[in-house]
Amino acid sequence: MHSGPIHVKYTDTALPGIAATVNLYDSSLDGVELAHLGVQRISWSIKHSGALTVKAYHRNEADTAWIQIYDSGSLAAPALTSRHDLYIGDFRHVKVDVLNGAAAQTTFDPQVALHTERSDSD
Repeated sequence: MHSGPIHVKYTDTALPGIAATVNLYDSSLDGVELAHLGVQRISWSIKHSGALTVKAYHRNEADTAWIQIYDSGSLAAPALTSRHDLYIGDFRHVKVDVLNGAAAQTTFDPQVALHTERSDSD
């Protein structure tokens, strides 16, 4: 089992446009179930210049529809960094999307990590 956080690289280089949806992480694209990696939590921080909303979803292997499990609500601009930590130990697949607000981002720097340990609040 992996020790310490597994950092996930965000590869999209374009800044999110007006009302755009950007995927920060989608475990189903990797073809590996999170439980097999021992993943308990996902955390992310986003340095952003404009308003946005972060939503997380889960689904099982056989399911085609994603079920929403987290909604940050609108995170106002400017925010130096928005940080989140979410328990996902019961789910096979998870994805985290950013829904951009009414203005294009001029700064957008997301950091995503998977964690094999539970937090004290789980």
